[in-house]
Amino acid sequence: MTNAGVDSNISVYAHIWRYEILRRIFAGILVVVMVMSLVGCKEDKKKESAPKEKKYTYNISIDEMYGDYNPHTLEKDESNPVDLYCQMGLVDEAADVNGKFVWAYEMAEGITDITGSFGDKGNYGIQDNETGRVWQIKLNKAATWEDGKAINADTYLSSMKLMLDSKMKNTGAYVYYDEVKSDVAIYNAKYYYNNDLKGQPIYALIYDNTLNSYAVTMEDVGNMYISLIHPTPFWGYSLKDAYNGYGKEYFTSADGTDYYKIIEKAVGDNEYVLVNEEILAALQGICKIVGDGHTEEFMEMLYYKKGAYEEVSFDNVGLVKVDDYTLNYITAKSVSEDEFLKGMTKNWIVDEEMYVSTIKEDNGLSVTDYGKDIVNYKSYGPYKLVNKEEDKLIMTKNESWYGYSDGKHDGQFQTTDIVAKVVSDSSTREQMFIEGKLDELILNDALVNTYKNSQYKYTAVETCTYRWIFATDFDKLVALEKNLNDGTNKLVLSYDGFRKALSYAIDREKLCEVSTASFKPAIGLLSEGYYLDDYGHKDSKYRDTLEAKKALVGFYGLTYGESESFKNLGEAYDSLTGYDAEKAKEMFKAVYDKAISDGNYKEGQPIKLRCMVSSNKELTKWEKAEETAVNEMLAFATKGTGFEGMLTVEYVCGADNRYNDCVEGKIEMIKGAWSGSAVSPYTTIGMYTLDEYAGKVQESCGFDPASEVLGISCDFDGNGEVESINKTYREWTLSLIDENQYANNEKVKLIVLTNLEMGILSQYQCIPLNTETFSRLISQKINYGFKDYNIMYEYGGIRYITYNYDDDSFKAYIKEQGDTLKYQ
Repeated sequence: MTNAGVDSNISVYAHIWRYEILRRIFAGILVVVMVMSLVGCKEDKKKESAPKEKKYTYNISIDEMYGDYNPHTLEKDESNPVDLYCQMGLVDEAADVNGKFVWAYEMAEGITDITGSFGDKGNYGIQDNETGRVWQIKLNKAATWEDGKAINADTYLSSMKLMLDSKMKNTGAYVYYDEVKSDVAIYNAKYYYNNDLKGQPIYALIYDNTLNSYAVTMEDVGNMYISLIHPTPFWGYSLKDAYNGYGKEYFTSADGTDYYKIIEKAVGDNEYVLVNEEILAALQGICKIVGDGHTEEFMEMLYYKKGAYEEVSFDNVGLVKVDDYTLNYITAKSVSEDEFLKGMTKNWIVDEEMYVSTIKEDNGLSVTDYGKDIVNYKSYGPYKLVNKEEDKLIMTKNESWYGYSDGKHDGQFQTTDIVAKVVSDSSTREQMFIEGKLDELILNDALVNTYKNSQYKYTAVETCTYRWIFATDFDKLVALEKNLNDGTNKLVLSYDGFRKALSYAIDREKLCEVSTASFKPAIGLLSEGYYLDDYGHKDSKYRDTLEAKKALVGFYGLTYGESESFKNLGEAYDSLTGYDAEKAKEMFKAVYDKAISDGNYKEGQPIKLRCMVSSNKELTKWEKAEETAVNEMLAFATKGTGFEGMLTVEYVCGADNRYNDCVEGKIEMIKGAWSGSAVSPYTTIGMYTLDEYAGKVQESCGFDPASEVLGISCDFDGNGEVESINKTYREWTLSLIDENQYANNEKVKLIVLTNLEMGILSQYQCIPLNTETFSRLISQKINYGFKDYNIMYEYGGIRYITYNYDDDSFKAYIKEQGDTLKYQ
């Protein structure tokens, strides 16, 4: 019962007792009246002293004020607090009691693939052997809007019809109609969305990535079209985005011809243009630079006319009501359960009456004010939007949300209120945090150093691993020495042992401590941020697998067992640092003797390795600190060897393309990094081995992955017999991706991946140094649900946050601490 309810009852009781007193006075029994009046007073006093409900406010900062909460126009933005806290998907990313990722059903009670038993396949283009096309969604019957109005199948149907309305062109609709960008595009949604294009041509990709086939032949040039703005399988992006993202060197021939500019001029402002001989020649030129070499490849950047748009009724769109709380969601293509559920974490529902009531015409389009302000928006998640001020959004517990009473969310969503404050300045955020006015603080490089030892710091490892990369081709190093003519030696870099010694000489822990506190030491190419499973719910961190651990332990020469220093694999792996100054010293001595004997080094000759670190005009203070630390480590590791006092590394900057400069032997050493999607280690390894992934800059000044052979032993066929197979690094990588030889064999894929990683490391063409991390502090007021980061639910989010203090007790605690909290 709310406080308002208690006050109302007291008022009623007061009237009753006054009437009773008057009646009994007139009856002559005043004493009894006085006694009963006292009882009434005591009861009122008891009701007034009911304990105050505790508030647990989560205070966060946002960079800007969000003024659009309409799910139809709102791109999925992980920073928009209204999207995060006032709405809820059919499913959500959650965790079990052990912190392992699970799908939590929320606005749905269950989702099932019924493709096999679906009886109307013909009307939706479903083949008999297909799966993952028809998903039956049982809706949560307890779900309502914040005002208690029911949310049912009709809500979802009417909202999708509005989402896809061709007169509105809602920007968020692509999730449900774009079959290229979205896994959960709905059957026929694209055509309903484009009803305004009736009679105009339909352009479709020539190359089908799934079927690995072409819709037209090479001879059908008269039906091939190009677009600069739509994504294609060749790049995974549009031509325009690829050119801007990768750089013009990926599109420019050896004689300086920029093929993209030729195509851009021919296309102009048109969405699609018919391919002519000039465009065709430019496309084939691009394929020669970064392609795979097969003759049809240029078509992977092209479209063809598939037909013309016809008007489609919403009744023919693949979202169908089965009953009041059941929907069939029919996708445009087969998707896995995880892919579909991931798509269902984003919801599309709106209150139809409120939405339609604010529709108006604007430049030929229908637009709605739904979600543009509080009065035109309805929440249906665990929180509701109650106030929007100039610099803050205020949300509070949505008492109508089913999760507070369904028994399925016990111990979750302890937060009662959320305040999102606009704070764009880093120093202001820090000050507010230590004053207890914010409950999270994202740490930039400077702040990471300030709070590097804080017990309140949470750090997640990213996928970007920084490395030293070397030019090792002997002839190019000879030419480089000759061109420089400064008396310094570069030829020692051609010795594998020299580069290996460099690796063992670097104390990565210390390097991060003194120069890059926001980074974590790296001893492998693939960081702890990579997962083998797309959804992180199968104990699938690559670095945590036995195969990956064994590979690194073996690579660094450690052994384990009952009679060894390390009793098991875990102990050996946990001890790895990549640093061994004594081993480095031995290697430097051996290389010195060898280089002297070969005539590639003269006693007393300085070895000055220039390391190009960036295109910036000046080195950062972090780079200067790293350079100093590196040279101190090298001085220590070379002491007592022939290289003592001779070896230095100089960090330099200013090169436009240091990667190509290293490949071409224009500089002997660079610092760089590859990064990939956290769930794509099998494709990320291709940045070291495939021309088309890295534009011919895979550290190939002395290492050619297309010709270098790697032998791998494995039970490839699963018949219990181990066999040894030799393939080039390129061939092994290709075997893991798309629908190639081992792409669907998880066990073999993992073994091949670890062998590729160790094979590349053993070349010492590059030396991993450190990996980027993302760090934040949480206030002394709250606890995250989980200490370890998960790619799906991070640290648990608002669902699992708990509180050490309610709002009042935290204010008192802050005052006790002198209005400033300590986090260092």
